[in-house]
Amino acid sequence: MSHTNPLHDVQLTRRTALGLGIGGLAAMALAACSSGGASTQAARSELLLPTFRAQRAADATAIVSQVAGVQPVYTSYPASYWTSVAAAPGRGGELKTFQMLYFSPPAPLESNPFWQELNKRINADFKPSYASGDNYDAKVATTLAGGTLPDIMYLRDEVPAVQQAIQAGAFADLSDALGGDAVLEYPNLANLETHAWRNSAKGNRIMGVPRTSPRVTACPVIRTDLMEAVGVTGQPADAAAFADVLAEIAKLGEHAGRRVWAVGGLGTGQIQLLSRWMFGAGADWTLGSGGSLVNTIETDEFEATMEYLADLWKRNVFHPDAIALGSDSQRSKEKQLWLEGQIAFELDDPAWLSSQGMLQVEESTSGARVGYLTPPGHDGGDIVVQAGPGYGGFDGISASAAKDPKRLAELLRFLDWWAAPFGTEENLFIGGSGLEGYNYTFGPGKQIVSTGDATALANLQGLKWLGVTAPPYIMLNNENAGRADGLVAQMEYLTKAAVDSPVVGLTSTTQTSRGAQLTQINDDYRNKIVSGKLSVSAIKDWRSDWRKAGGDQVKADYRKLLDERK
Repeated sequence: MSHTNPLHDVQLTRRTALGLGIGGLAAMALAACSSGGASTQAARSELLLPTFRAQRAADATAIVSQVAGVQPVYTSYPASYWTSVAAAPGRGGELKTFQMLYFSPPAPLESNPFWQELNKRINADFKPSYASGDNYDAKVATTLAGGTLPDIMYLRDEVPAVQQAIQAGAFADLSDALGGDAVLEYPNLANLETHAWRNSAKGNRIMGVPRTSPRVTACPVIRTDLMEAVGVTGQPADAAAFADVLAEIAKLGEHAGRRVWAVGGLGTGQIQLLSRWMFGAGADWTLGSGGSLVNTIETDEFEATMEYLADLWKRNVFHPDAIALGSDSQRSKEKQLWLEGQIAFELDDPAWLSSQGMLQVEESTSGARVGYLTPPGHDGGDIVVQAGPGYGGFDGISASAAKDPKRLAELLRFLDWWAAPFGTEENLFIGGSGLEGYNYTFGPGKQIVSTGDATALANLQGLKWLGVTAPPYIMLNNENAGRADGLVAQMEYLTKAAVDSPVVGLTSTTQTSRGAQLTQINDDYRNKIVSGKLSVSAIKDWRSDWRKAGGDQVKADYRKLLDERK
């Protein structure tokens, strides 16, 4: 592969220029020329990944799996904390950022003890700007169009404005600063998993520090008390046995004085995902014979998945509002039904389920017990789980700010500080617990006990989320500690079945522009086939419509990029 732009497949058209603003594009081009931005870099045929060097483990009880990619599960808080950064990362100036705000805005600096302490610890005047989850695309486009960028920006690389900005040279190429042993200058960054760096790279260049995520990001659980109520114990042996379990639970109608359904929403990331795992259609993309790319909807395994879900529908397994509950807009409603004990099956983030989602069901519903579901292959054999990308966005450094090597090193030190692992003083402060005496106190066994101050919590939540974070881990203490062994076993099972997508980290411009339309086609056909409005044979029309709407071009985009990656 040999080209100068990390996102060379993103073309700077007149529409792009209008979207970014003439001033924004001009500033990006100037920054690229003056700071060695991505668009002027000599081509590198091979990605030089940062050297991985693990940091020391936390001083706490943990289950550390021997299966690569399974995050450690802690059942106690550290008895002591160590310092991973010898000195404050800053030199006394400003640190301007663009980051996410998922909570209430923090109080101003003058009335915010956490912010004041943060400035002291990093030796900088921290000045964040924010985007919320629902306005990120518009806010990041506006910020990029302004021409003068914050020092560090959290970037979602699937967003068109971000792709265009990277291609235009708005962000520093960090390949020389972090590639190979150079990263060892920043020990906490060297502690980030290699696959996160590899998958987040653009055009064989390191364009930011990744926000790392686990290899498997979803796990299924089931109400074992409802299984026992219909005379079933243990894990289902195959897909047919699992269907029988759900159908029998659905027949209960009511249990312990509460209306119950076997499955809530029919969503892409819910029962459909689990069914795809069981029928071997778990990967969105696979490489066929001769290296051809195949989308999952084009496979026999996917067709079998749809047939299976349609049979579940006929057996009245689903909540009557399953189609609506399976949409993104009603996911929170479906989740609430789960927490209220009205649904038998759930699939979600393993950390949330194990620390909150399972416990809340058991506490809110008399006699409820929740256990991990080990999904079987449809015939009792192996399942196929698509591995997560290993990252969820990354922090890019402004090309303009990186013109000064000393400033670039300082900004990397800030990111290194924010990436401090669990068990460190830095992570205790910025990783979620906050300021002792203000956000929390130490209880018995060095347990973190919240002060219960809502203002203090908002001030912490609004400032800590820069993007980069510690390598993933799960804390299961006290009432949840008994779930640790089961969780690790579940994650090992799913991780061993996980396969990497051949297109991970690649950006199809067609997928970016037509993704919503393609998703709508997929959702419409799935809903109609599963609910019986169309027969399973309509999958032929589904595939045809998907291809015509851009599916074939998405495939061509990825094929071109795969060929150039070699």
